[in-house]
Amino acid sequence: MTWSDVYLICFLVGFALSLVSFLGGTHLHLHLPHAVGHHAGFAGGHHGGGRGTTVSRINFATVTAFLAWFGGTGYLLSLYSGASFPLVFTVAGVSGLAGAAVVFWFVAKVAVFLYFYLWFRASWPRYRYDQLMKLGWQILLPLSIANVIVTAVLVLVLGPKG
Repeated sequence: MTWSDVYLICFLVGFALSLVSFLGGTHLHLHLPHAVGHHAGFAGGHHGGGRGTTVSRINFATVTAFLAWFGGTGYLLSLYSGASFPLVFTVAGVSGLAGAAVVFWFVAKVAVFLYFYLWFRASWPRYRYDQLMKLGWQILLPLSIANVIVTAVLVLVLGPKG
């Protein structure tokens, strides 16, 4: 038995279990409480005050997908990785560097924006509580009431469009 056979068996088992999971519906979630015959329910588990059993952290669909991916990838690499491996490795490396460059460029732009935003924000003095109250009651509230009145007059004069 070679490594190719091990990978092929892993792939076939994972694919078969994924197929069973797919045919069983979207809510087929086999984990330990279901397998032993009890379920935590809403009152048990991690959120119910200690009653019931806890839900397993190993999801059945995740295990089957991992088996299928691991097995299929291992099988294909063990059979066809001879001459094409340097080419595939180079293409993967270049695409990884390109992806890293895109992520780096995005992070750099965010960092520059944050630097200038914080610099601008820190250069202005902070308002005290009494200054904020004066601004709100004596300036912003009359401006908002004037805005409502002007908008109402414009709607009455010009009429609604429609």
